[in-house]
Amino acid sequence: MGYRIFKICLQQLFRNWKIVIRLSWILIVIDVIATWWTLDQIAINEVKISGVNTQETFTTFAKTMLVVIPQLIVVVVGITSIAISWHRFILRDEIGKGFFLLQPFRLIGAYLWRSIKIGLVSLVVAVPVLIITGIVSSMVLPTLAPGSTGSLSLSVYAYLGLFSLITGTLYTWLIMRIGLILPAIAVGKDMPISDSYSSTKKFNDAIIVAAFLVTLLQSVPSIFINGGIIAFDAQTPGLLINLLQTIFNWLGVFVGVGVLTVLYGHVIEERPL
Repeated sequence: MGYRIFKICLQQLFRNWKIVIRLSWILIVIDVIATWWTLDQIAINEVKISGVNTQETFTTFAKTMLVVIPQLIVVVVGITSIAISWHRFILRDEIGKGFFLLQPFRLIGAYLWRSIKIGLVSLVVAVPVLIITGIVSSMVLPTLAPGSTGSLSLSVYAYLGLFSLITGTLYTWLIMRIGLILPAIAVGKDMPISDSYSSTKKFNDAIIVAAFLVTLLQSVPSIFINGGIIAFDAQTPGLLINLLQTIFNWLGVFVGVGVLTVLYGHVIEERPL
């Protein structure tokens, strides 16, 4: 069932690719342009630092922050609006007109507040887990074969990859168990976190599988880049690397939101899979 949830989510995305583009094109364009400008300013800043001109370095840094902070706000608001729009499209077959869609700020604020509550609950759970895994890692890593000078061995990469996959799956599982409050508020329903957790209890095994698949998909950039499958050298433009990561992050956002949407439709609204 977990695989079916993941599969249905992907089918919905690819079947409605025009809607996906309508919802997200402006955010991707803004993010790429702002990132290009930021990387350019960082390069200039490095030159200033090499010239030991403190005043100019500070000015360049301040200019960079004036773009980075608004960019972060735009990305957060944009992703929230995209998530709400996708929930409403799949669950209510509702999509606005025009080639640029933005949800009401009141609804965006309500969705963000519930996202923050989910984040706080996840943080409380994550802290003891991270402490335990940190202790285990401190005992395991020294036993792994070292790499060449200045590099990590394949066994270390494998351990770190497995560690990230396991912890990421657990974190995503928790989000899916308590995260039905997000599609709920998107369609005008107010659901407590406790109701979301109890409603998904009998679907726990399926949610673990779906969480693993989502985490695996979101790990693809790290696997390809850090694993050396795609090799970048010092001459590779930072914008190209960022563009690839943006594409995978964009897909990861839609898949994560999509899985929550499918779960809500099946668990709460009793829709068949």
